[in-house]
Amino acid sequence: MPLPPEVLAIIPLVVANPTAAYVTVADLMETDVLNLKLALLTLFAGNLLVSTRYILTHRLPYYSGIFGPVLSLKIITVSAGLRLGLTVLMILTLVLAL
Repeated sequence: MPLPPEVLAIIPLVVANPTAAYVTVADLMETDVLNLKLALLTLFAGNLLVSTRYILTHRLPYYSGIFGPVLSLKIITVSAGLRLGLTVLMILTLVLAL
């Protein structure tokens, strides 16, 4: 993704505290460092990392405890595939369309 260096600090901020990331993106947009496309790309990239971490640290142990390892992997594969796949699709749409 073509992201400028100014936004690279926002992606870890999305992982640490999404609200702080939104405020930082808003401030960068007000000072014309970011436009709408770059702001959305940055937040989607951060969301991709947050979703992956959430799936691995929360969903996998939770579903494994309820359904067992085999069925939980099937459920998580479908769920994560849809969630991450749609996020990647939105990123690609943004990169190509705008």
